[in-house]
Formats: sequence, C-alpha cells, structure tokens
Amino acid sequence: MDSSAPGKRNGFVIMAQHRSGSSFLHNLVKVHDEVHSINEPFSQHILSFRRNEIDRWTAGQVSDGRYHPTIQPGSIVHERLASLARWVQAGHETHGFKETLLFRKLDWLDAVVRPRAYVYLVRDPRATIASLLKLGDVNAWWSYAAFADRFIEAELAPLPSGYTGSLLEKTALVWNVRAQWLADAATEGRWIIVRLEDIMSSPDREGERIMTHLGRVWTPRQAKWVRSTWSSGLEQRRDDAFSYARSQGEVVNGWKKAFDRRQVSFIEQLCGPLMQRLGYPIS
Repeated sequence: MDSSAPGKRNGFVIMAQHRSGSSFLHNLVKVHDEVHSINEPFSQHILSFRRNEIDRWTAGQVSDGRYHPTIQPGSIVHERLASLARWVQAGHETHGFKETLLFRKLDWLDAVVRPRAYVYLVRDPRATIASLLKLGDVNAWWSYAAFADRFIEAELAPLPSGYTGSLLEKTALVWNVRAQWLADAATEGRWIIVRLEDIMSSPDREGERIMTHLGRVWTPRQAKWVRSTWSSGLEQRRDDAFSYARSQGEVVNGWKKAFDRRQVSFIEQLCGPLMQRLGYPIS
C-alpha cells in the first residue's frame, strides 16, 4: 500500500449531505489558483461505497498492504485509493475533495487519505429536505427510503411519534442520522462547521474562515465568484442536480413554501436537537 510519510498531513475534505451546497463550496475553493478539489471520488465513482454506507469502518482496519479487509490489494478500488491518497498529499498546492457519503467511515478515511483539514458544510434540514423532495432523485439515485429502512432494521432507531413511513419522514430520518455522525466527528480540532446560510449572508467573513482553515488566503477572485452565482442570468441552473448557482432568498427561506405545518412540525420534532446545536431556530 502506497502511503505518505508518517506524521505528514496535507489537503482537505469537504463533507456535506446532498442538496446542502457542497457543489457550490467545492467550486468556490477551486477558484483559488492554488487549490484543487475532486467531486465525490467515493460516492460518485466507486459504487460499493453507496451500497455499504451503514457499515462502520475504522482506522484499525487499515494495515500494511491493505486499505480494508474487503478491498483486495491490486484491485481497481485499491489502486484508486492509492492514487487519491498520493494526490491529496502531493506538492506545494492544496489538494482535496468533497463527499456526500462516508459519514460512518470517517476514522477509516482519515487513516487512508490523511487530510490536514475537514470542513463540514451544513444547511437547514428543512431547506435540505425540501430541495431533495423537489429534485425527485431522493428515492432513485440516492435511495433515501431504502437507506431509512436499512437503518431502522440495523440500528432499531427510535422513531418519533406520528411516524408513518412517508418519503418526507424517511428523508428527515436520514438527514438526522447522517447529521449526527458528522456533528460528532466535527468536534475534533481539524474540523470546522460552516453553514451555507452564513456563506450567503457573509461571504467574505465565511470565505476567509474557510480558506484560512485550508491554509490559504481568501482572494478577491473568490469573492467575485460568489456574487456572480447570485446573478439572474444563472436562474435556469438553480434546480439542476449539481448546480452551484444560489438564490440568497431561496437558500434561507424557500422551504417555507414547500411544507404544511404538520410536516414542519415533524421535521423539527425529529431534527430539533441537532438544529439547535447547529444554530437553526425552531419555528
């Protein structure tokens, strides 16, 4: 197994749930001339990581010559991991990637890739869930209902009162489970938590905080790029699955038009403790 020098760390990982603005942040950091980021090298390009998301992997499963007991040395997956690890650690520029899975494999990921910095990008769950349901891929490409069913069966997660198993409820359950995994990981010192809404309202302040964490300087070019994504000329791209265009008002308040009072109450009942922990008010 090709690994970097003991103790050496370089690069970054952006972790976020689907429809939380991860493509936006991924493209924002890449605007910097000395920062390079790959889009979801695990969940988009190695199908097995979508299939085994519930399985917990740990750093203790990484050994000389093997990334994991289920990954054969010399296999395509092994070689992809070796190449990614080398690339993240390489050179004087800053290399990293963003991911929307692997939340239960963060200890393992850290041992394999050895990034210097992590960013947890979060968005109000009411807005995230509204965007997922509007997009329509929530039960196709990303299989939220199947994940919720597997998790309930595997973990016997306590379900809130009034749970009927609707797609909205299952999507909220998945958000809450994944957000808990990320929030727990983000207490470690190499992590920062960034709210998408804060980037929208204070792009220079948040941009400087993010880039400082990555070991770089926030540039005027990045500031200009953020504001360009608010342009009305990009309106047609805002509903695309991987769009990085953002309407400030829709990011913060668009969910209010998507749900009735009962649906909002369910989301807040289930996700309320994490919402408060992340600074989101309960309506």
